[in-house]
Amino acid sequence: MALADTWPQLTLLMSLAILLAWITQEVSLLKLRQHRARKEREIHALNREIQQHIKDSSRLQDGNTVSVARPANRATS
Repeated sequence: MALADTWPQLTLLMSLAILLAWITQEVSLLKLRQHRARKEREIHALNREIQQHIKDSSRLQDGNTVSVARPANRATS
């Protein structure tokens, strides 16, 4: 009779354990997605920078000059 008395509590405990495991998995997946998105943004930024360097170097090879913008607040000497 003891098992029959504790069955609802055991069922609830198992349900809570499953729910906790699911929530933990979802949080881990969310963190992984955020990390991946951050790394993809970094890669895209690096790719844009590389492409710009390639353009700049090809202009220099063609004999054209590349103007480099300097910040307005930079002191000139």
